[in-house]
Amino acid sequence: MTTHVDGPADLLDLVGADLGGSEWTELDAARAESFASDAVTGDRSGAEGAAPPYLLLSLVNLFLPELIVVDHMSMGVNVGLEQVRFPAPVAPGSSIRGRGEVVSAVEA
Repeated sequence: MTTHVDGPADLLDLVGADLGGSEWTELDAARAESFASDAVTGDRSGAEGAAPPYLLLSLVNLFLPELIVVDHMSMGVNVGLEQVRFPAPVAPGSSIRGRGEVVSAVEA
């Protein structure tokens, strides 16, 4: 279920909130292989037969709108990441989903 907030200020009230999970999606082999191509990323990192880690990170943009929608906002900026943990390789053909939690919010 998607969490809707009226504006960025309402995120302050959600600190610590578990946003639940997105819908499941299949990580098909074609997506994994095209992303792993040297021509696309310039890097073939990751375990053989597993989805590239940066492909998994890029899927945040697929899952995020299923977890939370902030109304009355003109834009959002991804400022990077601090720590990412991949507990196990993800094989193409696996079903995956995103989970979210509002860890912090700061009034600007």
